[in-house]
Amino acid sequence: MPKSGYDPKEVEREILRLEGLNDRRHDTLLLMAVMKMLRHARTLEGFCEFTADPDDVFLQKDPVPGELVQAIHDAIHGPPRPVYIPIFSKATVKGLGDNYRGESLIYPGDDYHYLARAIIHSSRTGVPLLNDVPGLQLPGMSSVTPVDEGKLLASILAVECTRIVLPPVPLLRPEDLMEFRDANAWP
Repeated sequence: MPKSGYDPKEVEREILRLEGLNDRRHDTLLLMAVMKMLRHARTLEGFCEFTADPDDVFLQKDPVPGELVQAIHDAIHGPPRPVYIPIFSKATVKGLGDNYRGESLIYPGDDYHYLARAIIHSSRTGVPLLNDVPGLQLPGMSSVTPVDEGKLLASILAVECTRIVLPPVPLLRPEDLMEFRDANAWP
């Protein structure tokens, strides 16, 4: 998400235009949500970082394995019927300037690619991946108790410790998140 290089008033006008279309398709609703999130990109800088490469809009340099995307789809919905072939979209791009001179929003084209990128990012950084869908098994995570897998056990313990120590957190505005982060920063 760009933090500059576009006209925020034009983005607001485009959001209003899209809302006026009353298009309830998932793609349009997702686009409007991402455009609304753009309002908070500067506020969330350093807290919520988006790792897309503006020079690799369609993810050719660092592709997500199709097998992982399919596995996520199947984990959520079950295996597809023999006559059904799901279509996945790698990325979506929305230009924010006139005549291709401005910045652009780049975001995953479907939920499965987003989840796949999260899994890949988690494995590269070593940061545990949290899943907020009860009962949804993450691809690659066995349903049996891990044995002799130190990193996995440490990640599970870290997640469980945060559940014990942290109180339930209400829905927060981006500004509230940043205030919470500053108030709870390590010395």
